[in-house]
Amino acid sequence: MNPLLINKRLRIALAACIIASPLAAIADGNPAEPGMEGIWVTRLTSTATSPPTTNYSVATFLPGGQIIEDNSQNILRTDAQGEWHKIGPSHYVRSMFFITFNPPRTFNGITHVVNDIQLNHAGDEYDALGYVSVYDVNGNLTATRVSPSHGRRCTVAMTIPQCMGVEP
Repeated sequence: MNPLLINKRLRIALAACIIASPLAAIADGNPAEPGMEGIWVTRLTSTATSPPTTNYSVATFLPGGQIIEDNSQNILRTDAQGEWHKIGPSHYVRSMFFITFNPPRTFNGITHVVNDIQLNHAGDEYDALGYVSVYDVNGNLTATRVSPSHGRRCTVAMTIPQCMGVEP
């Protein structure tokens, strides 16, 4: 068979699948609810300091429920890794871990963060509470705190100030 004809058929089939996916959800009477997949920039308030400090986080919510996150806190740490799950309409939970170090890079412990996330109706912002548990090198719980945060979905069409939430 002619390779150009096969290529054309593949493109037509792919286009049909792309068009049919959202239409199937609409025909079912249940338009697709925005999900968490994508890149989010989050402004979080750390209650571990007095007065509280503001930090920024960049997280990638991957399809299938994995999460990778890094933030602007002034500590030596690994990227956070974990999972996220939908627990209700526009309601998600995220659990992630990161390893902390003393300079130059001596293991100091592990921090576990669980976020209760409520997505807005448009699916482009969320408010969350972060429940933070800090463990030492022996696995002993040494500190806990609750930190509020506000996240914005960051798309290719947005500027960095928009992603950070400092411009509309």
